[in-house]
Amino acid sequence: MTRRIFILFAAIVVTFSCCAAQEAQGQIHGLLNGRGWMQLEKESKLLFVTSLQEFVTYHVEKNDREVGRIGEDKKVKLAEYLSDCIPMHQAVYEIVGDLDAFYADAANTKVPVLIALRLLAMKARGIPEAAMQAMREKVRSGDYIFN
Repeated sequence: MTRRIFILFAAIVVTFSCCAAQEAQGQIHGLLNGRGWMQLEKESKLLFVTSLQEFVTYHVEKNDREVGRIGEDKKVKLAEYLSDCIPMHQAVYEIVGDLDAFYADAANTKVPVLIALRLLAMKARGIPEAAMQAMREKVRSGDYIFN
């Protein structure tokens, strides 16, 4: 438990420190996006993704422990929702590589990292490429709402 809290805290500190420094230089706008992501060191990227995976895992496990109080249907919905937010069955270095590849396309630089992770999670679930392309276009235009 303490390790997970430390990892989450470290990721938050690293991420927001980088954001603050880059915003002061006028390099990013809003949330950590592609320009911010590409400027992070590899270790910071790995820590960021690891922390998010640990956070999701912690909440799914916590929900599993409380299943007697909240019911099986809510447990399943939470697990599905959280796995929609980040690819959970991929190695961290693969996710970082996928994010680097996503942001190599200049059209994706304004997309926030959390939205890019959600797109990667959708791709990992096997959504057809045509649907993924439509979602990428929607996200690039600034519409971050997913149905």
